[in-house]
Amino acid sequence: LDGTGAGILVRGDDVWWTCIPHLWHFHDTSGDGKADVKNKLLSGFGVKFALRGHDMHGLRFGPDGKLYFSIGDRGINVTSKEGKKFESPDTGSIMRCNPDGTEFEVFATGVRNPQELAFNEYGDLFTGDNNSDGGDKGRFVHLVEGGDCGWRMSFQYINDRGPWNREKLWDEKEAPKARYLIPPIANIASGPSGLTYNPGTALSDKYKGHFFLSDFRGGPSASVVHDISLEANGAWYKVKERHDLVQGILTTDCEFGPDGSLYVLDWVEGWSGANKGRIYKFTAEGANRTLQAETQKLIAEGMSQRGDEELGKLLGHADTRVRQAAQFALADKGPASAATLAKAAQSGPNQLGRLHGIWGLGQLAQKNANAMSPLLPLLADGDAEVRAQAAKVLGDRRIGQAADKLIELLKDQNSRVRFFAALSLGKLGEKKAVDALFTMLAENNDQDPILRHGGVMGLTGCATAQQLAAKASDGSAAVKFGAIVALRRQQSAEVKTFLNDSNEDVVLEAARAIHDVPISDAMPALAALATKKEVRNPHTLFRAVNANYRLGKSDNARALAAVAGDSSMLEPVRRDALEALANWGNPEARDRILNLWRPLPTRPADDAIGAATATLPGLLKDSPGTIQEMAAKLAAKLSIKTAGEPLFQLASNGQAPGIARVAALKALADLKDPRLAEAAKAAVKGQDQKLRTEGLQVLATQDPGAAVKVIGEIIHGGSPTEKQGALLALTQIKRPEANALLTELMDKLVAGSAPAEIQLDIYEAAKKSDTPELKDRVGKFRDARKTGDPINEYKISLAGGDVERGRKIFREKAEVQCLRCHKAEIGDSVVGPDLTKIGAKKDRLYLLESIVFPNKHIAEGFQTVVLTLADGNIAAGRVLSENAQG
Repeated sequence: LDGTGAGILVRGDDVWWTCIPHLWHFHDTSGDGKADVKNKLLSGFGVKFALRGHDMHGLRFGPDGKLYFSIGDRGINVTSKEGKKFESPDTGSIMRCNPDGTEFEVFATGVRNPQELAFNEYGDLFTGDNNSDGGDKGRFVHLVEGGDCGWRMSFQYINDRGPWNREKLWDEKEAPKARYLIPPIANIASGPSGLTYNPGTALSDKYKGHFFLSDFRGGPSASVVHDISLEANGAWYKVKERHDLVQGILTTDCEFGPDGSLYVLDWVEGWSGANKGRIYKFTAEGANRTLQAETQKLIAEGMSQRGDEELGKLLGHADTRVRQAAQFALADKGPASAATLAKAAQSGPNQLGRLHGIWGLGQLAQKNANAMSPLLPLLADGDAEVRAQAAKVLGDRRIGQAADKLIELLKDQNSRVRFFAALSLGKLGEKKAVDALFTMLAENNDQDPILRHGGVMGLTGCATAQQLAAKASDGSAAVKFGAIVALRRQQSAEVKTFLNDSNEDVVLEAARAIHDVPISDAMPALAALATKKEVRNPHTLFRAVNANYRLGKSDNARALAAVAGDSSMLEPVRRDALEALANWGNPEARDRILNLWRPLPTRPADDAIGAATATLPGLLKDSPGTIQEMAAKLAAKLSIKTAGEPLFQLASNGQAPGIARVAALKALADLKDPRLAEAAKAAVKGQDQKLRTEGLQVLATQDPGAAVKVIGEIIHGGSPTEKQGALLALTQIKRPEANALLTELMDKLVAGSAPAEIQLDIYEAAKKSDTPELKDRVGKFRDARKTGDPINEYKISLAGGDVERGRKIFREKAEVQCLRCHKAEIGDSVVGPDLTKIGAKKDRLYLLESIVFPNKHIAEGFQTVVLTLADGNIAAGRVLSENAQG
């Protein structure tokens, strides 16, 4: 089935349209405004199911004449027109191809849901990428060729988002420490959707060089169009300023019209839409109306009837759309226009005119490599941006004559020049460039992530795995990082050489490469790190533990047991090792860290049992509570009956942590240990509420008579949590005295005298009974709740419940997605009120009504109002603040 038609681009009589699973092209040959030609240019987009809206978007023409577009994390499996396979099923991608669909390639990966793309005047590509509603933040991203932004679709379905949150791969400050990815420029927006860039003549000079980003947040009061200006930061960028340009509109997109106005789409209401919409038009004071009118006229008339001389002049026009249209018109003419483009490149009317001349020659070179000749001298031009773009285009077209000069440019004073020279040398595979690329990385000293990426791309294409591995002994950490990521891209096992480094960051980067790609031949070396005392980075150790789990040999099982038994090891890593052993015999199909589909063959649990049996007694006797808990679960999962005695001792130990005793009791039950009843009686007398509750559950199955007596005592004198557990245990006992107790409680519920905190638990327990007495009382209570007040049916849930389960649902349940609109200790959404301290401000009934009937009460400051202003204009939106003046 086709997906949502989410992207459209019009140029003359041609229309390109993205609709999963196809990229379409329509052409009007007769001029009647209807498509006579309809072609599926490419197919295979959106191979997985993901969240709504993670579709194909962002159609833009790049300065190279190629069509750029994006896909959310539904992934791709595309066969190009030339027969090459492109498989990227686990993440979003930025792609490009020629207008006819040829020369398809993946430009960048690791994005989650890039709704739209935008180029600046220098041909650099940007997008706004969405957060995952898991406490992470949206990102404003500089997209570069070959870049990986770090997101994997599988992270969405891990409660804490896995490495994405654990390693803060989304964070503008922390992400640069993961050297394989392109970090965000800044964490901007919660729901970035539409994105555009001022073409040079729009609005007014105040907004020249600015991006405009629609931030869709589910409600008009919280949504905004961001006004973002950047400044150079080496080969990278940083935010210079950010302002709210438009508020009070549930904006999904923004775009500039030929008239210089900013057009903003309004979704009107909610996440699902209201089946209506608006388009707003914004202009600015101080606009150059004459220039805007000229631009509009030039765009409307088109370029097809203009001569080379006029087109050459228009390459330097103030508006990007005019310049690009002139460039494309000259390129469409073929070799006859080469002289005009070469003249513009060498001595155009201004810098931007020169750049368009360079890019136009690149288009011509697609069919005639001789068109590149005028660009070779430009590698020595006095304008750094001219040098940079000439280096880029010469590399794109694989002009080997440029290699020597490109190597020289690796020492250029300008970072952008160095970046594009390195990128191009990688495409040329120039072996002579290896030493110079390493020198460039050392001089960068890991400061500019874009320049680092250029060095990596250069080395990936130029260096052998042996040359890269030899840098394991280099004195520069920056060189090592570059070598590691290049080996990662080559998928070479030589990356294991860096696992012995004294710098833990270097080791982690190598571990990421081996585990995450994965590089199977290097996995044993990674697994060996698990028992090395000097390794202490948890993200490295988790990967080392998982490497042992995946390798699955007897010595790997023993290594995991050694990790679990090492009291000096980090506690979460010890738990992870025990969990890996517990799941040894029936490995999950999804990777334990990345959640990607990486199935392992079924294998006997004997190795894990053998390794764990010797370690378990010590772990159960003398370890932190969380380790004892996991050890008990391991014993149960692997049916290690010899663990019965230490489990019994732990379950009966009044000094042991409650979580450990609970796990031991459950393990004894799973193992059908003959001392289970004795352990349950000891648990019922414990101090920990959850332990007493668990003990009661067990006692209900082992000694029902004794359990009913204890349940009666708890119901009349226990804590709310214990009463809940007691009622749950009561449903397991099919004895007259159990039914009598439950009938007594139901009578109190019908009479309105049952304790509030267990009313729901009494009702749920009674519904599970099939005795006539209880069925009768359940019916009476159900009928009594049917009053004229609809909230009455839900009042039974006003008290009681489970705080931890509620927190888990609020933060992690995909169907609920509360963090999409609310902040509550974590998250940053402002669509709805901040709920962090809501319990101290509102009573239970208010909160219950807000859950069951969300629109009954609108929080102060979130009401939508429509105001008639003194000047007669109408303003709609949310009142953020008021004072004496208004």
